[in-house]
Amino acid sequence: MPVRIPVSGGASMPAVGLGLWKVADADAPALVREAARLGYRHLDSACDYGNEAAVGAGIRAALDDK
Repeated sequence: MPVRIPVSGGASMPAVGLGLWKVADADAPALVREAARLGYRHLDSACDYGNEAAVGAGIRAALDDK
């Protein structure tokens, strides 16, 4: 079972996440989609990274795969 970190309200989050800083827009959708396929559920992202639209496209693609 993956290691999880407790957070407020009794929830928890995966201890290992995919960092998306400096991931190019062209690479982000496929990377995020594949990470989700492999079981990643923690995506480290921020508006300052400037790739949020591309990351969102990857998340949408991963959800379409379900």
